[in-house]
Amino acid sequence: MGYELYWPDVPVGEEPLCHSPARGCFELPEQDTIDTRCAMDDYGMLDLASDPPTVPAEQFGVSPQLEFYDEDCERIEYSIDTPEGLYQRAIVAVQRGDTGGRIPAWKLSSNGAWLVTPEEIGRSLAVYDDRVRGCKVVPASVEILEDDDSSTTLVWWAEWIEFLREAINRGGVEVY
Repeated sequence: MGYELYWPDVPVGEEPLCHSPARGCFELPEQDTIDTRCAMDDYGMLDLASDPPTVPAEQFGVSPQLEFYDEDCERIEYSIDTPEGLYQRAIVAVQRGDTGGRIPAWKLSSNGAWLVTPEEIGRSLAVYDDRVRGCKVVPASVEILEDDDSSTTLVWWAEWIEFLREAINRGGVEVY
């Protein structure tokens, strides 16, 4: 499964155009997503230690299988004055919350409607910038060594970094 990553704040009148960082979307097939996480980890951009926070449904008196989308994939909005609505808002708060660190790897490991916050991105890019500061040339691409001794080159690495830089001013990155 691949991922589509969007800026929440796309310029008015412009629909996101996938794999076009200037238009607010970066589309990654599954293997590219794995390789991207590997490269980001190599540069110290990911927080691997944290686990995704959970919201126990039982705390709200609702079923853990509560549906948030209908059969047409449209979001179901529960009334705030119901246990379902309170649970839904708690889930959204977790999905959109800032962890206080770098980008958590789990936010780029599932398409759970996570928001990678501008603050998380900024902290991750600060680490990346420190790592490449001494380089004569900032990497335009990154080579990932695979377990079988082959390698993969992420030719769009510079675009990815620019997409993240702009995402700081666009409300972060939504992962779907």
